[in-house]
Amino acid sequence: AAVAGVAGMGPQGLANTAWAFATLGLPNAPLFHAIASAAMSTIAEFSQQNLANIAWAFSAIEVFHTPLFEVIASPARIRCSEFLPQGIANILWAFAHIAFSDVPLMDALAAASISKISTFKSQNLVNTAWAMAKVRFVHAPLLQAISAPSLPCISYFDA
Repeated sequence: AAVAGVAGMGPQGLANTAWAFATLGLPNAPLFHAIASAAMSTIAEFSQQNLANIAWAFSAIEVFHTPLFEVIASPARIRCSEFLPQGIANILWAFAHIAFSDVPLMDALAAASISKISTFKSQNLVNTAWAMAKVRFVHAPLLQAISAPSLPCISYFDA
């Protein structure tokens, strides 16, 4: 019955439900597949945060739903300038975590990141760099932009 109710949820309800179950470590496959189905038909209505949250949730709980990630990539690429630093890092992490490489999306998010890099928290920098390395995506301008705020942090690590 709960899975049937998913069809009536809006984008935020779908993203928040997926996020909550993933955060709790509850891989309810029927629920996640119902969420994916509903999300794919309404993806154009998703905010940048909803896109990042649903991608993160599916990846974190390791529910590999390729059609959903294919559908998320297009609006995320088109609207990447709307993403906040955490959203950029989360969507990059989500795609990389499941080894789903979408070069046009990575290019767009990398370009959008450069102008916002000064507002990235350390975790956003780390997740962005990790995601790029995981899928072996080299974007020299972004890597240079990440290295500048990262250098002062190096002294916090022990050798």
